[in-house]
Amino acid sequence: MLAAPTACETAFPFGSEVPAGQADITAFADLAGIPATSVPSALSSAGLPMAIQFMAPAGEDARALGAAMAYEDLRGEFPAPDGFE
Repeated sequence: MLAAPTACETAFPFGSEVPAGQADITAFADLAGIPATSVPSALSSAGLPMAIQFMAPAGEDARALGAAMAYEDLRGEFPAPDGFE
């Protein structure tokens, strides 16, 4: 199991240009052909969501999902970003 940020930057405001390299970290799982799932982790100082991804060995999709669910249970309810209450 590997936990890593989902992206190098926070979410970007709706309608703005997608930052370069937005999918650089998630590409590791794609290229390796392993399961990964991403869940919100926190809000940045600007109130934008950040996320963490959990990657598991090939064929162990349930393990990646289980890690994400355990993380969400420990984290508790995720606060909605401003304007999404």
